Amino acid sequence: MSKKALIAGGCLTPFAILFFAIFALWLFQPFAKTICVHITDDAGKEVANASVEFGWTTGEPWGPSVRSGTSHSRTTKTDLMGRASARISEESLVGISVTHPQHWRSSVSVVGQDLSRHGTPETALEIVLKRIIAPKPLIAKRAYIWLPTLSGEAAYDFVVGDLVAPHGKGVSPDAWFVWSQEDYIAGRRDPRSWDLSFREPGSGIIARFYSTKSEVVRSELAFDQSAPISGYLPSLRSAEVAADPRGEREWHQEPLYYLRIVRDGGALYGVIAPPEPEISFFTNHARPQVRLTYVLNPAGDLGLEPALGAISFPRANPYEEPFKLW
Repeated sequence: MSKKALIAGGCLTPFAILFFAIFALWLFQPFAKTICVHITDDAGKEVANASVEFGWTTGEPWGPSVRSGTSHSRTTKTDLMGRASARISEESLVGISVTHPQHWRSSVSVVGQDLSRHGTPETALEIVLKRIIAPKPLIAKRAYIWLPTLSGEAAYDFVVGDLVAPHGKGVSPDAWFVWSQEDYIAGRRDPRSWDLSFREPGSGIIARFYSTKSEVVRSELAFDQSAPISGYLPSLRSAEVAADPRGEREWHQEPLYYLRIVRDGGALYGVIAPPEPEISFFTNHARPQVRLTYVLNPAGDLGLEPALGAISFPRANPYEEPFKLW
């Protein structure tokens, strides 16, 4: 094309404007790379026909830009080998979510500089889905428990969802809260200023830690489908020390606490789920409060998978909330 064809009275022709606009878009568009994923279940079997959603932004989501924070998403299905891929802008933070009707959803994030690590089927990002094995009609409780005094102990009934009489409507002393305002004020919180003690032989608690890092594959079902058979310890403090003997728990680690409650000649299994249970002492208030969230299988077997349409809520405590996965 001649110079005269491009310039007419000092103005670009419509064709030239379109050409340079397309060229500019191509020039400033971030380079794209392929990211591959490989989906298996927790038994090691490849998952075909799983839905994989890739979500990312282009531009500069933290600063001023013509394309700042432009969101994109792409959904595809895994093949018979459990593999899927997508083309992603190189500098993007990519969120990946995987769903399948027979599995619990898993998600993970990948930062832009790591995209090239998973660009081929041989180096695909491995994502594991937990199988849906045997959902149960669990008891679920997000409990806000007002303790009777500033220091002392009181029994708690996990089925009723309240302190045992005379402090509440509970009947079975499944575990005992033991707390001390003096320890809290003095800062003696190693590992905490309160404890959960299991005094019935065979009852107990196990602490397990899991990572909350977004770049670690996380299942929407944070805990295992079944409770551990053995290894239960008699108190929350002993369980935490056993799980972290040197006190080196990292900032991105959160605990799960599996429960075994012996009552009426049998055992009930459950889990205290995130957020981590805590106690609060309020200024000019005579009653501290313990907060914890848990699920419990009233049938007496080890299953901990919730049947979401058949969750029951103890009515003894008014602070009930709709059940959701954590």
